[in-house]
Amino acid sequence: MLFRSLANADAFVVLVASFKNVDGAHEVRQQLLEQSLPAFVRDDAPWHVVLVGPFASRAEADAALAQIDRAAFADAKIVKAN
Repeated sequence: MLFRSLANADAFVVLVASFKNVDGAHEVRQQLLEQSLPAFVRDDAPWHVVLVGPFASRAEADAALAQIDRAAFADAKIVKAN
């Protein structure tokens, strides 16, 4: 799935990375999917934003963040899904 509804203002997502190149975003999305993380790409022109989630709780988002390779994505962070 490339897009998920982020309508729940109480939900959280992990912001993993942003790319101007759509191929780079989809490559990272695929890597995260292979780790069984619910990754998707949101197009926010001119950026392609790689997100994981949404999660109903901050604890679930924390658990997902812990699975993400922090060496490759040192700036990954949890944000509200609004």
